[in-house]
Amino acid sequence: MEQIYFRKDIEGLRGLCVLAIIFEHLGLLSGLSIDVFFLISGFLITGIVQRQREAGTFSLKSFYIRRIRRILPLPLFVNGIVLIAGILIMLPDDLENLAESVIATNFFSNNILQYLTLGSYWAADAGYKPLLHTWTLGIEEQFYLFYPVLLLFFKSRRSLFIGLLVLTFVSLILYFNAGTEMFRYYFPHTRFFELGAGGLASFAVNELKKANVIRLIAVFAMLALMFLGELLSIPFIYRCPLITIATVLFLLPTNTTPPRILIFILENRMVRSLGIISYSVYMWHQPILAFLRYSINPQITVTFIVCYLIVVIVLSIITYYTIEQTFRYKQNTSQFALFTFTGTLFLATTITSLIIYFNAGVVRPVPELDIRGSENVVRNAHALYNDSIYKLDKPFVKNGKRKILIVGHSFARDWANVLLQTKYKNSIQISYIYKLQLAKDAKERIQQADFIYFSPMHKKEFEMLSREFFIDMDKVKITGFKNFGVNNGVFYTKRGDYDYCSQKVALSHKYIRLNAAYKKEWGDKYIDLMGKVMANDGKVPVFTPNCKFISQDCKHFTRAGAKWYATLYNKLPELEK
Repeated sequence: MEQIYFRKDIEGLRGLCVLAIIFEHLGLLSGLSIDVFFLISGFLITGIVQRQREAGTFSLKSFYIRRIRRILPLPLFVNGIVLIAGILIMLPDDLENLAESVIATNFFSNNILQYLTLGSYWAADAGYKPLLHTWTLGIEEQFYLFYPVLLLFFKSRRSLFIGLLVLTFVSLILYFNAGTEMFRYYFPHTRFFELGAGGLASFAVNELKKANVIRLIAVFAMLALMFLGELLSIPFIYRCPLITIATVLFLLPTNTTPPRILIFILENRMVRSLGIISYSVYMWHQPILAFLRYSINPQITVTFIVCYLIVVIVLSIITYYTIEQTFRYKQNTSQFALFTFTGTLFLATTITSLIIYFNAGVVRPVPELDIRGSENVVRNAHALYNDSIYKLDKPFVKNGKRKILIVGHSFARDWANVLLQTKYKNSIQISYIYKLQLAKDAKERIQQADFIYFSPMHKKEFEMLSREFFIDMDKVKITGFKNFGVNNGVFYTKRGDYDYCSQKVALSHKYIRLNAAYKKEWGDKYIDLMGKVMANDGKVPVFTPNCKFISQDCKHFTRAGAKWYATLYNKLPELEK
């Protein structure tokens, strides 16, 4: 049934979409290719189901089995390979996060997990997550679970069209009124308008006037939004509806021969071949990229891109024929074999991931993080170490010790941990405030403090606080920021090398400029944490002298990192008085 309504141009469009997604994850472009995939899915599924209903051949059982055949075998297989690779090379926190993603992907909910746990899809460290991309499977699978309800509720073609139109419009309203961009990005009810709009396009029976002109404009609009989204200076919130309109116009039926330029763009052998294997390419592109950056080279160079693309294409061709084609059609694989394969992989990956999760990702000793084994494992130990400073959010007491007030976010808490490792630890008492406006006794603690350390901020921001809370500038210093790379995986995978413990990472020009700007702005009131350890070549160490990671997440101190930094600040003039 699906083959009768086959369109070469849609196959080519899939190829361009997956290529644009790869470019986006490589950091070369930024667009909206996944939105086009949603529209194509809505268009094809609605058209197929509606034709089956009219022919009297539609059944819920066959609908779900076809979706299982088409969707589940490949991600379950990829999850298995990714999990094995993660066990072999990943650090505990990264492996624990991967295990969470495997479980969420298996249960069609990685979109929800990422909304809850990922600060931003576009964050620098997000690219090191092998299953970052499977949030889209969550959206589609949730759509497929819900979609048959529409088919049962709306019996006629007309009622289904009206129902789909209303739900699409409601989804668009929810999209524009979503509280945050992340909420808008990750949830099916704010994405349904794309799947729904694609479905509505499948109801069209009459060709548009000047169809080729409209389709030509639509294709170029799609390509611009797919490949050049950030360069168009269109707010993100409007780009999704715009590409939805363009894609719907492209999907509408036409009986005329497309212009040569469209045939060249969408129906050439290269993009159609890529479109044929686009599902496999999509499933492999992010795991391969993440593991290459994690274990070999975090820098994306021309050589890196060429090698990466070769690996992705080769793996995609293999799994297209061995996994996709094998399980897609019942002529190739029985239903029993399908459920045996998917069920085995589902149970194996889910159970293994649960074991990993409950062991906080620890599958081997990691002395660099003071992890000796899986016994007495503490989940998020390094985050808890930083957060332990919250317990110091209390008034000063009269005990003869110098009163030190620490104010600010996690970088301020890091500095507190350094102070607690210095020779001054027994002669000072630390009081911590996350945000002055939230502490009722902030002014009192400020007046009582002998010295105050703030997390990084610009002078204008400080001057506003100073006027509001009457802060004496003479007893203030600003703690510097820290950065030790993006991910420790690339260092950890070199364990066994003779120079393993002496590895360094080049501080990016962005951080060098930022540090220099703060230092210039604050002068001797700025505690230059990076300058203290940076070599002339702009590199900073990753390990302490006794081969412990300075930072677990490349931003915040481990206990070992705080201890080492304490030795570098064994004489602080403000605490010597």
